[in-house]
Amino acid sequence: MKKILTIAGYDPSSGAGITKDLEVFSSFGAHGLSAPTCIVLQGPKGVQDVYPLPYSRFYEMIDMLKTLLPIDAVKIGAAWNEACVDRIASFLDIAGDVPLVIDPVIAAKNGTRLLSDEGLKGLVKVLFPKADVVIPNVDEAAAIAGRKVSSLNDMKACAKSLLDQGPKAVIIKGGHLKGDPVDLFYDGEELLFSERRRIDRTVHGTGCIFSSLMASFLAHGYDKREAFTESGRTMEKLLADSYRIDEEGYFYASLGTRQNRVSEKRRTVGALKHAVK
Repeated sequence: MKKILTIAGYDPSSGAGITKDLEVFSSFGAHGLSAPTCIVLQGPKGVQDVYPLPYSRFYEMIDMLKTLLPIDAVKIGAAWNEACVDRIASFLDIAGDVPLVIDPVIAAKNGTRLLSDEGLKGLVKVLFPKADVVIPNVDEAAAIAGRKVSSLNDMKACAKSLLDQGPKAVIIKGGHLKGDPVDLFYDGEELLFSERRRIDRTVHGTGCIFSSLMASFLAHGYDKREAFTESGRTMEKLLADSYRIDEEGYFYASLGTRQNRVSEKRRTVGALKHAVK
């Protein structure tokens, strides 16, 4: 069985972070491993607070995970600070040539920081050169590249700038721009676009889901371009099926909704067959 590791924040509502990543990995038939950098107190109404994990406990988890090598892919989300970034880098040096997906989470939707300034510098300097693909949203891409991103042409220029930081490929998610969302893929040779219809709702954890989909496809042998295309198709279906877990607030998305439809269909067919008998 494939083993995929996520290093990110912990969301008790299971809409983002390691809880959502593990759900995605499981849906691909992979065994999920995890190491939380912080606990993000959040739910349908957004982030209330963030509690970093004690460094000694994070280090212990990373050291324990070394005993489970080899693994088939690594996904990094909220890395929290420079100390965590350095520990992750040392783990990756031992893990060897494994597909690495980085979702450079800087802040939550309400602005709550999930990565310090020094942590961001370390992420770009130390981890970007190890990455197979880096997947920022428009705001994160602009912050990292130090340039304004307000159009598709800006996204193209920004992707080229980020590629110069060392990753093998860059995906910029364009959902924060006006109009129908367009995601951009660039690997230095080919520039690809994935456009989808905008859903009139705010869905929690979309960046986490997309990046964990990418990690799952890469772990199963897809190349980066194929993984980008398939992740985009899957995301479009998940957004269309998004749901609320409370009467108000953000919507949530889960691969389990589609699996549940299959189960319900089987139950209905079974009941009809029984009725006929």
